[in-house]
Amino acid sequence: MKQIYNCVIIGCGNIAGNYDKKIPKKITYTHAGSYKILNRTNLIAVCDNKKEILLNFKKKWKVKSIYTDYKKMLKNEKVDIVSICTPTNTHFKILKNVIKFKSVKAIFLEKPSTFKAKETKKIIHESKQIISVNYFRRWNNSFYEFKKNIIEKNLLKIKKIQINYTKGLYVAASHQVDLMRFFFGEPKKFEVIKKYKKINNDLGVDFKLIFNSNIEVFFNHIPDVNYVFFDIQIFLDDNIYNISQRGQRITKYSKIKDNDYNVFFKIEKKLDKETNWKNSILRAVEEIIFNLDNSLVFSSSNLYNAYKNTEICEKIYNHTNNE
Repeated sequence: MKQIYNCVIIGCGNIAGNYDKKIPKKITYTHAGSYKILNRTNLIAVCDNKKEILLNFKKKWKVKSIYTDYKKMLKNEKVDIVSICTPTNTHFKILKNVIKFKSVKAIFLEKPSTFKAKETKKIIHESKQIISVNYFRRWNNSFYEFKKNIIEKNLLKIKKIQINYTKGLYVAASHQVDLMRFFFGEPKKFEVIKKYKKINNDLGVDFKLIFNSNIEVFFNHIPDVNYVFFDIQIFLDDNIYNISQRGQRITKYSKIKDNDYNVFFKIEKKLDKETNWKNSILRAVEEIIFNLDNSLVFSSSNLYNAYKNTEICEKIYNHTNNE
């Protein structure tokens, strides 16, 4: 009989469980939803420092035990997997305490790992647990296919990449930094173009990353809007690929003859498909379970990967502050 892993959540906000309107049966966008769907996990307790939020979360997710002190929760409960879904500025302190509990076998951490690369690096050296960081596109196999079939076969044809994003550098742009690193490896250098006002300890920045093969990726921050948005346009010599709706769709536009202006070519939509974005968090938990079953220390988005994202964002952030 396969082991059932006991899970707890620290921080009862949107990604913890509120993005799901009710307890899901098949598709989820949250940590709690993933633990409820999978028959190998049991959500035994949750913690939040705001009592009203905690009580609402308990009622919605039918959790037996609730705490306002996560250290008490980890002492009182037999815990295998811990989800950390608190604000970024709390991550380092919580991680330092959670990794001390030997019973905890795995940690599922919301991104970014921390605001300081040296803090993430310290946890890397001191932790023994599997730590997965929720750059959730790493669990969307559509991007593995896109990298193999489009990026790797067309590196010399890429002319420019442009990314538009809302929210801040760490909380939002780090997702796209991660995806570009997944496609192209580590950037050779960066250039800061413009800075914007701070948003909840974060910063909007226009900047550029330069990768091998002289691939340039321009990040454009969209300030002062009341919606969440990111859009990636990859311009090739004869095609344009658009990754839209926060990575939910990939659209291909191809060059065709313009019959109205017969000396020109124009672009026309040739393909529009949904990526395999649903249940990315659930697949992350499935990966954690597989690792625990097989005594592996692995993650598609591990803490070292998160460290590299944080390191890039920190350099960009500090550069803008020193201008």
